[in-house]
Amino acid sequence: MSGLRSGLEHAGHPVNMSLQLAHPKEGSHGDGDMDFDAQDPRWRLAIRVAESAPFANAPLLSKFLLYVCEHTLSNRSEDLTERNIGIAVFQRRVDYKPSEDNIVRSYVRQLRQRLERYFDEQGADEPWRIAIPRGGYGAVFEERSDPATTPVTAMTGIAPELPAAHVAPLVEDAGPQEKAGWRRTLWIVLASLLAGGLAAHLGSVWLAPQSLGHAMWAEIFTPASVTYIVSADSSLATIQELSGKHTTLEQYVDGSYFAQFARSDAPEDLKLQRLSREHMTGVPDIDAAAGIVSLPEARGRHVVLRNARAFTIDDMKDANVILTGSAYSTPWVTLFEPKMNFVLSASNSIYGSSYLNKKPLPGEPSNYSNSSTTPPYSTYAVIAFLPGLSGAGKVLIVEGLTTAGSEAASNFVLHGDIAAFLKTVPRDQHGLRPFEILLKTTSLDSSAPSTEIVAKRLY
Repeated sequence: MSGLRSGLEHAGHPVNMSLQLAHPKEGSHGDGDMDFDAQDPRWRLAIRVAESAPFANAPLLSKFLLYVCEHTLSNRSEDLTERNIGIAVFQRRVDYKPSEDNIVRSYVRQLRQRLERYFDEQGADEPWRIAIPRGGYGAVFEERSDPATTPVTAMTGIAPELPAAHVAPLVEDAGPQEKAGWRRTLWIVLASLLAGGLAAHLGSVWLAPQSLGHAMWAEIFTPASVTYIVSADSSLATIQELSGKHTTLEQYVDGSYFAQFARSDAPEDLKLQRLSREHMTGVPDIDAAAGIVSLPEARGRHVVLRNARAFTIDDMKDANVILTGSAYSTPWVTLFEPKMNFVLSASNSIYGSSYLNKKPLPGEPSNYSNSSTTPPYSTYAVIAFLPGLSGAGKVLIVEGLTTAGSEAASNFVLHGDIAAFLKTVPRDQHGLRPFEILLKTTSLDSSAPSTEIVAKRLY
């Protein structure tokens, strides 16, 4: 976890930030213009959740939760835009552009996960449940049914009580054949219910939970192999952006790319020299790594997190590897580009980069470029599932042209329609066949993005 902590700090988002929770008094509600009863049980619930164990070490998530609950209860949900939240909760400047800084989208996914955790564990007996549905930032307060009146289901292994209309009584004056028939029917019904309850109970004990992309993750996390999660080198991306000089994998590995800036005493080169000594990782990569290591398939497996600068070719031997970030920030991706159809075409600015379609199919363009200057903002991402360099192990590449693209790619494999796509991927004796997906993510200013598959390749 120290790597995750240092990555957040390097990215400009310190993890130990003080937070004063908003506890409105009568007639005073946080920012001064909120209008709701401070004793509203829904608001008291929001405060309990914000102070609970799942939020104890996440002050920004607590602040985020109280902000959206406060506005929802005050009938101000229309103000819950990505831009407003970025300014009020994450202290972004008033001219900040959500299309270039996706911190709100990154944190709202974490907020949804923490809420689910709270209400599944510590808050299992709460009379209300708080949710933030996808597609927006408003809170929804769902009143739970009384557990005492909830019928027992077959999942407990106990047959639920049948309504009287479903089981006819055994009348005393019925003949022997009628009695035998009713007894036989009753035993069949009871046996079916008990068997169903037992099967459900045993299934819940024996069957491990699975993620949406289980078919893929089960091949990435295997008992006999180590799995490396390699995060992007944000320092490298920044240096290339500032200098206009791109690196090759060879120059990156042997250090000659960074050494060139040490041969000059020019002020700009000295800045790049200092930057080259930093091992920074962006928030989307940290968010993706946290989501991946939390997958059910990763539990009990040997998983190692590495920054791209600390990764080596030897690490890749006989291992499974997950590469996040594009070839621009994770040069290790270039090792697999000869096998890929959608490859990064870098420019002097990352926002001017595009994906080259090496062999376009009918109706496909030969190039997929960003559209990030005017709404609707759109960018692209690639997900590639390929065999390892030596044929042993599997490699998963999750890359985007921009921060928003990288986030869309990781969100797709963790929470998106990955399960539906995997059903279309054939198998052979080695498991899932290799594939590539080209994603397009689009968002209007201050709205949640949408993601779609625009092209794919199955090998």
